[in-house]
Amino acid sequence: MELRRIKTPVLMLLFDMTMLFALFFSSEYFADLESVDTISFWIISILKVFLYSLTSLKNPGFINYPITNTNLDKNNAKTIEQASQDFSIEVKECKKTFGNPTSGLSFIALNEENPQDLLAKPEKCLSTIQDSDRPKEPHNNGDQEINSYPQEIHEEEIETQRDRDNESIIKIEPSEDIIIVETRFCTVCNLEQPIRAKHCKECRRCVALHDHHCPWLGVCVGEKNRFYFYWYLVVQCIQLWWANIWNILSFESSSSVIYWLVENWLRLLLMIVLLFFTLMVTCLLGFHSYLALHNVTTWEIMSWSKISYLKNWPEGSQSPFSKGFVGNLYQYCCEKLPESYRVWEIPRIVKNKENI
Repeated sequence: MELRRIKTPVLMLLFDMTMLFALFFSSEYFADLESVDTISFWIISILKVFLYSLTSLKNPGFINYPITNTNLDKNNAKTIEQASQDFSIEVKECKKTFGNPTSGLSFIALNEENPQDLLAKPEKCLSTIQDSDRPKEPHNNGDQEINSYPQEIHEEEIETQRDRDNESIIKIEPSEDIIIVETRFCTVCNLEQPIRAKHCKECRRCVALHDHHCPWLGVCVGEKNRFYFYWYLVVQCIQLWWANIWNILSFESSSSVIYWLVENWLRLLLMIVLLFFTLMVTCLLGFHSYLALHNVTTWEIMSWSKISYLKNWPEGSQSPFSKGFVGNLYQYCCEKLPESYRVWEIPRIVKNKENI
């Protein structure tokens, strides 16, 4: 495990222990270990530390690199950019020789190509040129140039091609809208990102079901640790409200403001810090409860119009992955996670767009 992943949890645990010691010495409510309420509070505090450690140190759902070993020579290895430049050169040469590629040649899409094969053989991108559409070379051995494609095509061939195209068209009802999902490729991790995954600059990895990078944890909240993160928020919220109430009740009265400040300066300082974290954690818990009920993530809500698989989805509608409140809670809390990551599916055709 990387040292930077441990640094933040250690610092946060030290800060938490400092706050608990200050509460212990500032009020008798926290120091009375014979009381059931006090023992319950410290049990909640220990449970919170356990859930925090589990959430921060657990793998949030890092996606492994697909290309671990390559047979390319280091001296002859090509980057994605170099391979793309070589491919563009091949296309230009092909245009010079055969004319307009779109009229007689068919190319495979780059995003359907295996990245490892593209690095090794960029010329493979031209391997789908139809043999029947290739121009025939002259039989003589002279310097005669290869004939280009004819500019005029017979009407019969055009009608035949239109009939073939019409056979492959899917008929869609007027009340249906097609949702186009674009594939995304991470050039840092060198992998095609699955749906709902995002590259984190702080973690330097792609995270499955990326929610957000939490600075208090020092790691992302993703598919593998979001369940523990939610229950950590629940326990943390209970502990903070409990500590706030007891801390306020422990203030001592005094006839003078100066003497009151002298007697209660530590409790006053603790109250300010506790109120800040209490409001923040309470709002965060309410927000993540909403996310769990609607099967959506923080990143998806903040960047809905910029995400490839959501930007064409009707705005103001619910998440395309939602299965209802009960189904979403079951998937969030009870559904067993795969070893790698869950494969999410988004509908390609939407019916009744207004009623989503």
